[in-house]
Amino acid sequence: MTDVERPERFRILIIGRANAGKTTILRAVCGVEEEPEVYDERGRRIRPEVYLEEVPETRDIGEASGVRNVEEAPEAHHPGDGEPDQIAPISTCSAFRSALRSVRAWVMCKATDSVLASHQHEMLSLAPSPPRSLASHQLEEVLSSAPSPPPRREPRSILSPTSLRGEHRVDYELRFPSNPGFVFHDSRGFESGATEELELVRNFIKEKGSLGSMENQLHAIWYCFPADSHRLMTAAEQEFFEKIDTGSVPVIAVVTKFDALDADACSALCGMNIPFEVAKEGAPEHATEKFNRECLPLIRCLAHPPKAVVCLRNMHNKQSPAIIQKAASELIESTESALDSDALKMLLIQAQHVNVELCVTRAVDRQVHLT
Repeated sequence: MTDVERPERFRILIIGRANAGKTTILRAVCGVEEEPEVYDERGRRIRPEVYLEEVPETRDIGEASGVRNVEEAPEAHHPGDGEPDQIAPISTCSAFRSALRSVRAWVMCKATDSVLASHQHEMLSLAPSPPRSLASHQLEEVLSSAPSPPPRREPRSILSPTSLRGEHRVDYELRFPSNPGFVFHDSRGFESGATEELELVRNFIKEKGSLGSMENQLHAIWYCFPADSHRLMTAAEQEFFEKIDTGSVPVIAVVTKFDALDADACSALCGMNIPFEVAKEGAPEHATEKFNRECLPLIRCLAHPPKAVVCLRNMHNKQSPAIIQKAASELIESTESALDSDALKMLLIQAQHVNVELCVTRAVDRQVHLT
């Protein structure tokens, strides 16, 4: 009897818009704060450009403008034998003093004693101010003509649309170094009228499903919908569930930023003359009931509905790690329940780092099943 090949990494395709909170979900599930590393289809690591633009250093301004530093100005050239004489530049301060003496001499010769002092003062006030040195003038020209440095940008997540500068591909692998048990693939979601990304995802799911090795197969799909959007599911996203059959790969609908619905529910309760503190406490339950009543039936009636729907609240609140851990655990448990393979169930439980109790419970259940 041949042993069944056991995969070492759980492979997930995560789909969603840029504001769906995908990065937060992956970090929470893996229990890390780091950025994932990106690998191409051949396993070669790709180093994405995290910053949109680099800010030039101040010391490079002179080089960028083509003018050398003042201290690097060439020394004055003294003609040697046989070389034509060149007019040496006259010091600007010396020229000003010479002009001033000429004006003073003219006034003393032409004006009477009674008006000498006042006329001299008038001429001095009309005289031009001493020009700045050539070095200062050149330096000011360099600084004024050099392009101002662009504003420094915040580092972007690798999952952001512009992080790979057009090299975003669904077959690229995302791996967190601190948790090698997961491999993620990212799709940017689908826009209305754009069928290219939809076909790419369709072909990717089909290709992964046809692979004989369980190690390289796709094990689960997380489709993220931001609840703070004016529309939970767009027409293009609905097309995914209407036209793509993922086969044995379960799709989990992940409603992120569900606390935005809590805020709406609180406002609605306050509008019913309910005290604010009471409305705030009952808002999550009220929001869940409204979602189950109005949105969940629309999701269930799709041609290929998701195996489970998970609503995540307050995933951005890093001051409350217990809330994030609870939400990530709920996503893991829903994914584990949707799998039809015991080997994949155990692989997922071993890969996640957020629910120790689930690991212990499943290990005990497996031991009881074996005995």
